[in-house]
Amino acid sequence: MYDIKSELRYIFKIGIFSFLLTLVYFLMLIIHEHIWKSEIVFYSYIKILFFCFAVTIIILFVLRHYIKSLRTKLRIPDIVISSVVALLLSYAILFTIPVIVDRSFSVFILGTLNKYEEPVPVTELEQIISRYFYGRDMVGKRIDEQLATKSIIIDSDTVILTKRGRMIADSFKLIGKVFNLDMGNIAPE
Repeated sequence: MYDIKSELRYIFKIGIFSFLLTLVYFLMLIIHEHIWKSEIVFYSYIKILFFCFAVTIIILFVLRHYIKSLRTKLRIPDIVISSVVALLLSYAILFTIPVIVDRSFSVFILGTLNKYEEPVPVTELEQIISRYFYGRDMVGKRIDEQLATKSIIIDSDTVILTKRGRMIADSFKLIGKVFNLDMGNIAPE
């Protein structure tokens, strides 16, 4: 006979365990970022997240192996399911919030306007934005990101799009068309 209460308890247990693992992943990420600041946040987060995932699985299997009372409470499917759910939940949250905040031009505009008590004329805002991009070497930072992903190479002070870069650009173009996004940033004329 199917016992709905047992199933709901199991789902609740997995959910709580996944949530706790997610908190551990976030704590590790925050500690890492405060000790070793990442230049390219997105790729650093992915590395840290998968490192935490692997370490968590190993620790849980070791604990389960050496502490007999955990063998019945912490089954292998529980470890795998909870770890995967925590990984996916962490990924979704991390790349929806901190990465967008780190990379978003809109966030910069709102932060800039937030510094002023009075409204800012559009021409002044454009000047602030220009100084920001040149003063913070935003172009250089983005070029470094693309070099790290092997999307571009630089040869004799010339930027060359690699096959991988072309594939990524074409993928973005397809995503832009499918989701009817503003193609001005994705595939400029």
